[in-house]
Amino acid sequence: MANDFDRIFKDTLGHIFLFLSEKYFGFEADSWQQLKPAISGTYEREVDYLYEVVTPAGEVFLLHIEFQPRDDPRMLSRMQVYHALLYDLYQKPIRHKVIYLGQRPSRMKHRLPKSLLFTGFDLISLSEQSFMEMLHSEHPWEVVLAVLSDFGDFSVDAGLTQILDRLREMELNDTEFKRSLAQLKILSRLRKLDSKATATINKMPINFDFDVEEDAFYQLGRKSGDEEGFQRGRKVGKEKGIKEGEKRERFKSAARFVQRGTPIEEAAEVQGLDVEELKDYIRQAKT
Repeated sequence: MANDFDRIFKDTLGHIFLFLSEKYFGFEADSWQQLKPAISGTYEREVDYLYEVVTPAGEVFLLHIEFQPRDDPRMLSRMQVYHALLYDLYQKPIRHKVIYLGQRPSRMKHRLPKSLLFTGFDLISLSEQSFMEMLHSEHPWEVVLAVLSDFGDFSVDAGLTQILDRLREMELNDTEFKRSLAQLKILSRLRKLDSKATATINKMPINFDFDVEEDAFYQLGRKSGDEEGFQRGRKVGKEKGIKEGEKRERFKSAARFVQRGTPIEEAAEVQGLDVEELKDYIRQAKT
């Protein structure tokens, strides 16, 4: 499940970075570039000496001592890494000492400028954000995120209905609308509202011009097992001219979602298909 959330945010953040930076992060950016560093979680080097110290006044801290025979220009960076790892392990204040053993005067930097000091992080809690403010955003992504905000005086059902109504009002194209529904369905799991979200979607009228077999309302209604929602989907399907090859069309639709980046498990789930059967269909389609 965590991978689903990660994929949503990774796939979306690049498109809304400037919006987030101005509204939530508190700065404006002339330009920006995403970096993808490969951060290793393994550090084989051990610290030279580490002590837990208790002072007469009762203060408790860790004393970290490194003996350094050479003038290392990266020593300050190394000590930053040590600090982060030791704090994560012991959760106590740390004092660092480096004893330089070289003969020539050391040129090692040993103090970070204020701009590089780690003093904490800004916490943005979506559960404390205004539902109405997010709901009336011009950005579909923020409207979807409203499911994680403070619903205030709205009931869960009313809040979900408001979100869906707002998405419909935004006149999104087919792809944007279906993507927003998929995001809403997955993110609602974080509040354990996925069943309510599905039920609310099934109650909404369907007035779209695209193939109902690809329509998220139809897919979720079929998957939910709700008889009323299923019958509504079947009725609309007949009106759209769906006659034969229902399962084949669902395979085609699911394969298209996978091609666009949807996890195969998620595509199979919303289409009511077996994951292994869908994998076989995609493999055969490529041959």
